Amino acid sequence: MKFLCFGVLSLLLASRAFGVSIIKRIPVAKGYDPGSCKNETHGNEVLVKNRVDEEKIVICVKDRGVYQWKSTDGSQNTVGEFFNPGYDCADILNKRQDAKDGFYWITLKLSNPKKMWCDMTTDGGGYALIGRMNTSVTWSLPSNDIPVGPFGEPHWSSSVGDAPTLDFRVQMATKDDFKSTIAHWSFRLQSTRPLKNLLTTTDGCDQKSAGIGNIAYVKDLQTERIVTTTLRCSKFGLAHHSSSPFGWPKMNSCFAKSCPWGFTFLAIGSYRRQLDHYGAFSYSTTGSISGMGNNATAFVGCDNQVCCACYGPVGGTKEYCAENCQAINGGTVTKNVFTWFWVRSSLPKRLWEKCMDYEVKRDDGKLIWYKLVGHNVIPIEVISFFIFDMIDQ
Repeated sequence: MKFLCFGVLSLLLASRAFGVSIIKRIPVAKGYDPGSCKNETHGNEVLVKNRVDEEKIVICVKDRGVYQWKSTDGSQNTVGEFFNPGYDCADILNKRQDAKDGFYWITLKLSNPKKMWCDMTTDGGGYALIGRMNTSVTWSLPSNDIPVGPFGEPHWSSSVGDAPTLDFRVQMATKDDFKSTIAHWSFRLQSTRPLKNLLTTTDGCDQKSAGIGNIAYVKDLQTERIVTTTLRCSKFGLAHHSSSPFGWPKMNSCFAKSCPWGFTFLAIGSYRRQLDHYGAFSYSTTGSISGMGNNATAFVGCDNQVCCACYGPVGGTKEYCAENCQAINGGTVTKNVFTWFWVRSSLPKRLWEKCMDYEVKRDDGKLIWYKLVGHNVIPIEVISFFIFDMIDQ
């Protein structure tokens, strides 16, 4: 029997039959992986670290013809552990509905599980934390393969570039805790795309505006209301060529590989030079493009060397942020901000049965009601929804 880099844990068992003590040695895994569970290891116990870095003994069992590791402490649900990872945070929530916020192991159908912090609460849950900042300066934020913790070292994750992105979420706070949140929104995309393709110069963005495009709607997560369906591009920065080694193309690549100096620096050996001074996330409730020369309802990042966070009152639907971090309409600008970035690859099943109504004013001034039904990303006009419902009956 072989184990990967195992130490030894000694347990003392008393044997009355022979009147001697018997030492049973349980292998200790140096990490989270207990090794393969198969016929040759059937019945073996291993001491491993669980997802919260506590030591736990697991045993290789055969249930209904399937070999799998199970905990010996009575824990029935091991979904999210290294040896039983979920597909994504939503998948874990589907399989253990009592799951709390915390670190879990997910695969995203990749060969090696990734450890991610999952938000199992906000907007139905199922979000993975992929970035964290403790300043408004975006351009020097590094990316690496260390799991991003909500209150750990600021950086982007470089491990989930292939993660399908349905919802991209931005959360800003004045202090290093979620209770101090001042702006909080999510972009629902028209269709999922890999995180490493988040930023684009197409799909609503263009050769003058590189950013997040192909947006179905924006949801204000402080009020839990959809606030716009007309934003087509959240401008991130200048529209450099897609092969540029800095700017928005570099930011995309930083989601898939390590970027120790951020996305605006040209680094060759020990030589480094900053070639870009933009990089922001924003949304507008009224405009079709937000940020970088366009007003925004909320904004965080850098615009032409000026970095800040800008926001309005809770529930406000005006534009509060102008070019170069100027406040308008009673908005607030600050340079001291904490920001978390989240991605949801799929919706938890507990949201599938829910629908959401919201109202939008058309260009002609007419108010139209829409519904979001189940896991559909495209809103349905209410009158059409009821017509089809009557036809089905």
